[in-house]
Amino acid sequence: MSASAVDVLVVGAGVMGCATALELARRGLGVCVLERSVPGAEASSAAAGMLGAQAEAHGPGPLLDLSLASRARMAEWASRLHEVTGIDVEYRRSGILRVAHDGPQLAGLRARVAWQQAAGLDATELDGAEARAREPALADTVVGAAHFASDGRIDPPRSLAALRIAAARLGARFQSGALVRRIAVE
Repeated sequence: MSASAVDVLVVGAGVMGCATALELARRGLGVCVLERSVPGAEASSAAAGMLGAQAEAHGPGPLLDLSLASRARMAEWASRLHEVTGIDVEYRRSGILRVAHDGPQLAGLRARVAWQQAAGLDATELDGAEARAREPALADTVVGAAHFASDGRIDPPRSLAALRIAAARLGARFQSGALVRRIAVE
């Protein structure tokens, strides 16, 4: 790709930058991704891989709607990345537990489960024994939990590698060692 063939500059080659580059390249745009270090060396390298649309939700609204829509597409997205790169990002709809160690935390989880159930989402309250039966490594101090069965996980390093490779295969160019000092809007 020549410099004149660049339609879009993406700043940062983490998960978001690589995913953006992949989608833009898929749509036929010339993409150059500028990264000051190496792809994924910043926040993406510290990610836990939790896909907690419900576990992380603080209430109904546009962010929850977007998170649920994204989660609904995850299996297809992971499959497409595997087809293009041969890399399994290890997407699993494994469910997520949020635990409480005291009464106030438990009350907060109960409220979260209640509004999610009222919204038609799969959320379950568990007592401490039920939580430990589901996850034996939990401490005896856990007094209860909320289980969000539809949430899941991916492997962040594998996901980043698949995104970067897929974007590059579709023509996106990556430039490491590029320090962006400012953005000029004209």
